Amino acid sequence: MYITAQEYADITGRAISEAGDDILRFASLLLDSRVGNTHLHEDLTGIDDDEKTIVKRWVAYMAANIVDEDADYDKQEQSVSLGSFSVTYDDEEDVSISAGMMPEDMRLVDLALVSTGLVNKRIRVV
Repeated sequence: MYITAQEYADITGRAISEAGDDILRFASLLLDSRVGNTHLHEDLTGIDDDEKTIVKRWVAYMAANIVDEDADYDKQEQSVSLGSFSVTYDDEEDVSISAGMMPEDMRLVDLALVSTGLVNKRIRVV
């Protein structure tokens, strides 16, 4: 896990009790899937402080999204997608968000994550 329950509460301003280990672990796995082949150490050594902050914010907001969607399993399934993928943001209509690729409240933090260069955007041809 890339964040603690206390860090979750500090970043999101939400109750520390929401952040169970299973939710934080799942959000961390989703981040791993999002960045692709980039290997992040659990303690986030090897990346600079700005990147650490963005990674922790991404995991915290994803965990909050999981908590919010937990009551509606079908909606959660549509809101979270595993795998390294491209997210396209369009001001008029955000197709990726409406299609469930990335929760809408993750938009800014995901753009920040992509800007760090941690997201593997290479195409692999098999």
